[in-house]
Parts: sequence; structure tokens; C-alpha cells
Amino acid sequence: MEANPASLDEQLLEALRLAGYNRLSLGAQSFDDAELRSIGSPHTASDIENAVRGARHAGFMNLNLDLIYGLPEQSLERLRANLRSAIELEPNHISFYGLTIEEGTRFARDAEAGELILSCHDLMAEMGEMGTVMLEAAGHLQYEVSNFAQPGSACRHNLGYWTDREWLGLGPSAHSYLDGERFSNAESLEAYHESLLLGQAPVTEREEADGDLRLREALAFGLRLVRGVELTPLERRYGISPFQRFRVPIEHAKKVGWLAIDGAVLSPTATGMAFADDLAASFL
Repeated sequence: MEANPASLDEQLLEALRLAGYNRLSLGAQSFDDAELRSIGSPHTASDIENAVRGARHAGFMNLNLDLIYGLPEQSLERLRANLRSAIELEPNHISFYGLTIEEGTRFARDAEAGELILSCHDLMAEMGEMGTVMLEAAGHLQYEVSNFAQPGSACRHNLGYWTDREWLGLGPSAHSYLDGERFSNAESLEAYHESLLLGQAPVTEREEADGDLRLREALAFGLRLVRGVELTPLERRYGISPFQRFRVPIEHAKKVGWLAIDGAVLSPTATGMAFADDLAASFL
């Protein structure tokens, strides 16, 4: 279950545990109230701490915190303080994302108008490296470009998503991937609820994924994992050798130092992890 720290209280947390939810992901984003206000978050650092304490008290033993780096006017020292605050709460898992500006958002409009002071590429790289060092020193091992976990606490959904497995997403805006088809639910809670009351699936968009697309995505997403991609299972599943299908991008990625090859396993190098989006795009 994903939740905003401001929306949780003791009664809701206990109800979620009674309903069977055993993992909670909190969109903390930052522990700096000024940074939270700058991105329009409805919660405060105190709300995050209260939500974590309440979740533990309700019986959630598997807890994730989302953190964003590269926020407007964020310095290395402010990010370091955020990381310390997150680590002190002892979550099982931390998702550590660099800020991305999505088209059509207030952030995008403000950035275009020059009203945002955003981190440059070099500072973003330094922030990502610092976060990796601090998190791993605290026992959160990196298993994917943006995800760190204590031993045994890697997110099963994340691993399934990046290893070409299926999943079912429940709730408004949730996405699913079943029987070779992707589909997403209505974004509006009212529309979602109305569909269910009528006995209808609240699905608004569907897309069939053919074998070649699934194979391309299996490589692109799988190479976000530190352990990389095992090609033999993909060859059995799709009836084509990934080495043959992707000979050109594989050779290029290896040449520029993004990719390592060990038998039938492709894995990203440290440089490849730093350029994960470009590496993925070469297979898509």
C-alpha cells in the first residue's frame, strides 16, 4: 500500500493491517519543511515521523520511504540531513530518486519561466553518489538504480516489474500487466467507485504488448538491476536470442563501458548505472 504521510492516522493504519496489507510505502520525499513546501507536498517532516511510528505500532514490519534529490535550491548538506533523518527511522527499504520534470506540471511551467533554481547535472550526479554511499553504509544495499534495501527487503513488485513478470494493481490510477496486456484504472476516485458499484472493471486504457516489445522492455528494465539480466530464460520465453536481436546496442554499450557480459548475463557497470536511462533507451 502506498500512502501520503499526511493522510494516515492510527485508525486507518490498524484497518489496513487487519485487511491484510503487510508493506507500506510512504512518499516522504524530503525531511526539510521548506523543500516540502516548494514542491507542494501536503505533509511536514513531523508527519513523516508520526506516520512511521504509527505504522510500526500498527504492526507494519516492512516499510519503505521515498526520497527525492535535486529539489529546488537543495544543497548537498540539506540532502545529507534528509538522508540521515530517513536512516534514523530505520525503514526496511528506501527509494532514492533524482527529481524529474514532467511536461504539463507546475514544475515544468516554472522551470521554463526561469522561476526554479534546479540542480545542474554534475550536482545531481554528486548527490546520487553521496546517497548511495550513505545508504549502503547504513546497511541499505543498492539492488536497482533508485532502490536500496536491507537484506531480504527488496521490493517484490519492483523485482517483478523489472524481470518481465506480471502484476495486478488495485485502486484509482493503478496499472496492471496480465496475460500480455497492460491496462490502467480510472484516475478519479469517484469514477473508480462508480464502476465498481455497477459491477464493471474500472479500466480506462488497455494496450496489448507483442512479443518483441516485451523482449525489448525486459532488457531495458532488467538492466536497471545491479545483478543485470539473465538472457537464457528470455530466449526460451520469446524464441529468439537476445544476443542476436540486440547485437548492435549490446556491442555499443559494452564499447562505451556501460555494460558487462558474463556468459549469458548482461549487467550494468557503475557507469551504466549512472546512465541508466540512456542504456535502457538503446533497447527500446
